[in-house]
Amino acid sequence: MIRIKLSYFDLLTPDPVYVSGIGRIKPIKLKELSEVSYQTYQMYISLLFFDIKQYFDSQDQSSAFVEQRDFYSSLSEEDKTKYTVFDFFITNPSYNLFIQKCLAFFISGDVSFHQKSLSYLVQENETIVGTISRDNWSDVCDLILQRQYRSKSNEFEDASKAKNKRALKILNKLKKGAQTAKGNDENRDYEIPNLISALASKSYNLNISNIWEITVFQLYDQFQRQQLNSVYDIQSTSASVWGTKENKFDINQWFKSLN
Repeated sequence: MIRIKLSYFDLLTPDPVYVSGIGRIKPIKLKELSEVSYQTYQMYISLLFFDIKQYFDSQDQSSAFVEQRDFYSSLSEEDKTKYTVFDFFITNPSYNLFIQKCLAFFISGDVSFHQKSLSYLVQENETIVGTISRDNWSDVCDLILQRQYRSKSNEFEDASKAKNKRALKILNKLKKGAQTAKGNDENRDYEIPNLISALASKSYNLNISNIWEITVFQLYDQFQRQQLNSVYDIQSTSASVWGTKENKFDINQWFKSLN
């Protein structure tokens, strides 16, 4: 399927963005992370990155998981390609419930599993506005991740992959897993709690009291903007005092597009 790319405006807006056939993808404010707990948020994000290999590496010991694993192992390589991770999610009761909670967190309305169609229905005012199935699961994950300043194809992920691995570790622990993944100091620099603290102390308008009202995407966006502005301030000061070689200082650099 063709990847749906949300516009920069849609990503910045504090309002849900409607996607036909799926529903309204919500922005998540920082205060909402504290309401569900940051660890739960990390687990939700990790789940959206899951592929079949990660799923079967989770070392779940439930009877449903063991049965799925044995079945999948018995398949030929060709037959394995006929299955998606969504197929195993919905037939594992614990994962099915967890995904329902995950979708309800990121999508407006009521989310429920429909056994007959093997899909999740999204309803608003008792009207079905979206359906999430094996056919669009990947698109749904990508749309949600875009609103969280993440993408499986986004270069920014290079700086935060370990964060997702740590979230995977938390999820595996809840599933009685043993897989581990450690980050380094550079990765921890890009974690949301650290960015909240850093931006609240550096920004002209955001502080530790009101920063909780901005969305996760806005946090990363403003953090990057702050980085660019810091570089611009250094360069403009240098240019005004010592001048620049061949007058190459770009006075418009401070508002260059981040998109």
